[in-house]
Amino acid sequence: MSDEFTFPKDKYLLIGKVAKVHGLKGQIKICSYSAQPQNIESYQALVFATRDGQLSVPLAIENCRVQKNNAIVSLQGVVTREQAEKLNGLSVLIEKESLPPTDSDQFYYDDLIGLNVKLATGEIVGTIDSIFSNGAQDVLSITDGDQEYLIPVTKEFIAEINKEGVVITPPPGLLEINSGDDELTDI
Repeated sequence: MSDEFTFPKDKYLLIGKVAKVHGLKGQIKICSYSAQPQNIESYQALVFATRDGQLSVPLAIENCRVQKNNAIVSLQGVVTREQAEKLNGLSVLIEKESLPPTDSDQFYYDDLIGLNVKLATGEIVGTIDSIFSNGAQDVLSITDGDQEYLIPVTKEFIAEINKEGVVITPPPGLLEINSGDDELTDI
């Protein structure tokens, strides 16, 4: 997710970006930031935001289908290609209150941003800056000052997640490789 959009992050969750218009009847193609673009079908309405934070009114979803990793969406009140073109490039948001509640041992990735990350020994590694997918799995981007560590979100690396933070168990050397401290020496 290299796109930066401004919106009230306490109220909305960024789920994708309008990639382009689809067809002549006002449908849009949404590039989903989720591994499950079919989830867009379950939302009642979408809100669109410009890069500078101007928000649309919520637009009800009339129809949605998945095409590869994208969602083709028809919105109430958007019935022409010209109307749909006005949404090109905008971020796609949902209201956080529309998300289903999680169990006590489940978290939305958005809830993890800003949490501390520590090793099983208690040593703090940094804080979660973002979470992204590399195609094979999701990855935590953990920052500590100028240092960035990339940790795969797998059972082998994540020991515990709770509301206070994340405990990781990286194999020996992974943090050093991630940090760039493993300077190559001339032979």
